[in-house]
Amino acid sequence: MNITDDMLTELLPCPFCGAKATVEKIGLDWWRLKALHDDECALDADHMLQAPHTPEGRAWVIAAWNRRTTPDREAIISAARVVVRNALDDVRVHPCDEHNDDVRANGLCDPIRALYLALKATPNGGKGD
Repeated sequence: MNITDDMLTELLPCPFCGAKATVEKIGLDWWRLKALHDDECALDADHMLQAPHTPEGRAWVIAAWNRRTTPDREAIISAARVVVRNALDDVRVHPCDEHNDDVRANGLCDPIRALYLALKATPNGGKGD
């Protein structure tokens, strides 16, 4: 993943619950990063990062919060295949005249949408960034 200027100033949402994070000045000496995590988040409400109140300290807090692991591209593709295969197993074909040979995709939209959102949220496996 290439580092951009925006990554040095913009905060990503919490990777577990999507909470918005903020950096605030604490007293004269510290930067503090906090997010309002929901009750189901892996990070508790008291989770925060602090660093000395210097430009480098603020940059460190932002970079530390924005750091994410790069998922294995092949693992993502493999998991996506399983989701699609399972979703397609739920497709019902009604080959009788009453249904005009329509394919009924009951329940197909939810798993495909979840897959789309998960793929959209993940980096490109370090490729093309």
